[in-house]
Amino acid sequence: MKKLLIFACALLLIVACNKNGKGNDAAEATQKTDSVTDTVKTHEGKQDITTTIKIVVPVGNEALTKSIGHMIMTAIEGNNTIDSTDIKAMAHFFVENKAKELKGEADYEGSDSVGPELSHDINIKILYENDQIITMGVEQYVYLGGAHGSTLFEGVTFDKSTGKVLGKDILAQDKIAEVKTAVSQGLEKFLKETMGSEYNEAESPLSEYNGKDKTLDLPQSGIYIDNDSVVFVYQQYEILPYVFDLPETSLSLKDMKEKGWLEAVFAKTVK
Repeated sequence: MKKLLIFACALLLIVACNKNGKGNDAAEATQKTDSVTDTVKTHEGKQDITTTIKIVVPVGNEALTKSIGHMIMTAIEGNNTIDSTDIKAMAHFFVENKAKELKGEADYEGSDSVGPELSHDINIKILYENDQIITMGVEQYVYLGGAHGSTLFEGVTFDKSTGKVLGKDILAQDKIAEVKTAVSQGLEKFLKETMGSEYNEAESPLSEYNGKDKTLDLPQSGIYIDNDSVVFVYQQYEILPYVFDLPETSLSLKDMKEKGWLEAVFAKTVK
């Protein structure tokens, strides 16, 4: 048990470092950007409450601004009273609305004079950009009490000329089974590298958690492009226990094109 606990702590540290590195290698921006940060700090009962949002978006492209605004609205659970092209309005809505929601979660009745702080933080930023596409990242951390909080991450790639989302539709639909197999193999490699000597292929956590004969589905949150690869990120508990945080793997765009795994029109854009 002690050995397992040490492994779990070390694993969480590794995956946290990997997660925090998302977007650090983004290509040089080719467009101007706008940004906003907003925070609400309040109190309910014995608990402090904090909501924070940071947004960085490209500007100067109407179609792209509209599409990214729609993505942000989905992330913040916005409504039709908000202008989806106004990042300040969206940021203010998020922190105020989530602070109200967290007040409803403040039910600490312990003996301590102060209960655990409740929080919801969201960071929306540019992960990758080239002349043709831009990928936005949405990372959220929510703590509602209990043993640990929850982290969610989603990457969304947009065609810069049209604002169109380049999601699972960039995959050749008749090759999805092959893509799923490659993703599963990549995740096994992730587990082997992450677990080190603790890894046992015959008792892989991936098989134990999802069933030995089940083919993994692609991530519920979709896929995105980072540099020269398609990235597949799974949420906590989606395919593996919490200790593995946000499991991910990637496939080279060039290799996918050569194997016929990309939709024909999109494949022509891959050099």
